[in-house]
Amino acid sequence: MQQLTLNEQDELNTPQKGLNLGPLLRIARRQAMVVAGIAGLVTVAATFLSSKSPSTYSGNFQLLVEPVTSAAAISTEPMTLTRGQGTIPGAGNFELDYATQIKILTSPEILSKIVNKIKFQYPEFNLGLLQYSLTVERLEEESQGENTKILSVSYSGTDPKLVELVLETTAEEYEKYSLEDRTTRLGQGVKFINDQLPQLQNRVSSLQGNLQTLQQQYQLINPQFDGGQLSDKVRQIGDQTRDTTRQLQELIKLKNSLQRQLKLSPTEALASSALSEDPNYQKLLADLKEIESQIAIESARFQPESPNIQTLLEQRQNLENLLNREVQRILGQNLGGQPINPRVRSLQNPIRLQLIQQLVDTTNQIEVLQVRNQALIQTKNTVDREVQEFPIFVRKYNDLQRQLQIATQTLNQLETQKETLQVEKAQREVPWEIVSQPQLLRDPTGQPIAESSQNKLILLGVMGGLSLGMGTVLLYDKYRNIFYEIKDIEEGHNLPVLGEIPFSKNPELFNNLSVDYDNDEDRSSEDSRFQKAFDSLYTNMHFRFCNPPLRSIAICSAMAGDG
Repeated sequence: MQQLTLNEQDELNTPQKGLNLGPLLRIARRQAMVVAGIAGLVTVAATFLSSKSPSTYSGNFQLLVEPVTSAAAISTEPMTLTRGQGTIPGAGNFELDYATQIKILTSPEILSKIVNKIKFQYPEFNLGLLQYSLTVERLEEESQGENTKILSVSYSGTDPKLVELVLETTAEEYEKYSLEDRTTRLGQGVKFINDQLPQLQNRVSSLQGNLQTLQQQYQLINPQFDGGQLSDKVRQIGDQTRDTTRQLQELIKLKNSLQRQLKLSPTEALASSALSEDPNYQKLLADLKEIESQIAIESARFQPESPNIQTLLEQRQNLENLLNREVQRILGQNLGGQPINPRVRSLQNPIRLQLIQQLVDTTNQIEVLQVRNQALIQTKNTVDREVQEFPIFVRKYNDLQRQLQIATQTLNQLETQKETLQVEKAQREVPWEIVSQPQLLRDPTGQPIAESSQNKLILLGVMGGLSLGMGTVLLYDKYRNIFYEIKDIEEGHNLPVLGEIPFSKNPELFNNLSVDYDNDEDRSSEDSRFQKAFDSLYTNMHFRFCNPPLRSIAICSAMAGDG
């Protein structure tokens, strides 16, 4: 062998891919007898143990723990309809957590109930035996590799009667558990609803009271209806205000025109009309005019100091006093102590009386329109305030209405759920269904069939024996640390073997390596192999180590005395 540089080793030794089983196969070939012996001993021991082990019996039953169709799911879980607001829920609403469910079914709380029932017939039976031999798993569809909605429960033991009893008791207990679990869930649902109903009822009553208070505060009932009415009211008030203003302006112009014609104020015109219509005042006024006529006539005949003139003057003065008292009686305080316009005292002709009446009527209409206009202004201010506050009312109303609708809907749903849960609770239906009854494996005669565990144990013995034998020879070979073949040297040192010189009993061959035989028959088979080995060695060294040229070589042997 020649010690190579790092680059030469990389070129000559290509790394092997994957697991190299060559050394194991060579060791197994060399130590085949040892491996076979150990495997045989272990197999014999396993066969002996299998013959002494008791027979094992097993059985199972299957439970359908989920509804197959949506209709069945709704019938067993009525709350899903109300939770889904009346729509058919999807499959995800009914998906069961199988890992958790299996943990519950195999929990000590459930299994202890089964053990207590079995102890009446088998007092030595305990929880540990049941936990060790009972298996609960989700059944898979073999053809499609998908999980089903079925739980497979199996139990194995040495007593077939005990196995059958355990399976029947377990099936009964699991059915009871499913019923109790469902009843408990329904009862908890009813209790939860009963706890929530008073709060929701108070909530609905409170919201209804707040809504009523809001309507009374703003004197509105419904935003849609009241909004339309409010808009119509604003439009009507605007129309009435414009019409009243127009009429008022027209009447004021008419009043001013009448006052200019009559040269009377409305109060004076009213007083003049009253005096003209009073018969006593008219008679006194006629008497006064007659006296004044007599005075005018007599003044032409007599001096002012004459008794006739003085008598007439006294009569006129008396009539004037009577007229003044009559005016005060008729007019009262209407003139407010102001001096009386002479036109008021004079008798009015029919035309002036018509104008006076028109002035009085116009004045009255103006006063009515002014009152109406003031009322419209107040109404407009009130409506404007309502218009400004209407968005606030709408926001508060909608908020309360939305809260009330949600609370009422929730209350109705809870009441519906409560009735549904009470009906379902009274029905007491078992939601789980046994699709395969508890049973043991039996032969055609009805006798229980024991599981054949002997072949399994023997097979395990053979496999274990082979593994133990291989492990033993590997440890022994590692301990000796000997190269038995050329492959061992190559794999142990990662160096190339340039040549393999066979053993030769003829030492003269070393002196005749350079002799060239014309005829191969002149050389013996042994000599030929020996010669070819050196030829191969020389060729490998020449082509592999030509640059730089090889200057030294080490020749070694595997053991002492080999050469």
